[in-house]
Amino acid sequence: MEHRPTPLRHGAEPEIIPPDRSEAPPRNGTSQVWISFNRQGGSRTYTLSPGAPAIMVALLFGVLMIAIFVVVFATLLVWIVVAGAVIALLLLGAMLLRRIRGYRR
Repeated sequence: MEHRPTPLRHGAEPEIIPPDRSEAPPRNGTSQVWISFNRQGGSRTYTLSPGAPAIMVALLFGVLMIAIFVVVFATLLVWIVVAGAVIALLLLGAMLLRRIRGYRR
């Protein structure tokens, strides 16, 4: 049995309609090209510029993330110092024990 690849379904090609060349160019310098996609069952996406509450929430979230980062980083630095102090105390204790045991023999 032969394996035949299934043909790809092609949707409608977008139609790009350039502006009429006989008209004067737009005054604001922007292009006036209109593009239309004819998709059946498509959905529309609306985008809005963020309002004041959204900006405040984003800033609050950013400040909160920075505060958490600072606390975690400071905790890490403290534990590095504590670990260094513990290692130094263990080395000092080992040197003292060696010196004390050396005197007994």
